[in-house]
Amino acid sequence: MEATMKRDYVIVCNRHKGIGNSTLLFWGRETENNVKRRSFGGYTSDFDSCEKYTLEEIKNSGYRFPIYGKDCNYDNYHRFDDFAIEIKRLKRLGRPMRVFYL
Repeated sequence: MEATMKRDYVIVCNRHKGIGNSTLLFWGRETENNVKRRSFGGYTSDFDSCEKYTLEEIKNSGYRFPIYGKDCNYDNYHRFDDFAIEIKRLKRLGRPMRVFYL
């Protein structure tokens, strides 16, 4: 992966619920930038610890994630089991808050 490629995307899971009814559930556990394979396993509602991806990594993952803003939008994203979204769009979609675990 080129150093210039930014990990600007997350994958949101709609099949399962997050901590509460209105919290999102994200794919993966965050890996370091120099790791060649990104995590596509596990879920978390904690944005800070979820995996971040490049668009190329998502397209080459072997999964068929709709891309928010292209394949799905605000009116229909709940209809998809999972979808990929740019982090800057995600922040416009809802109200971020930090989650603390015990």
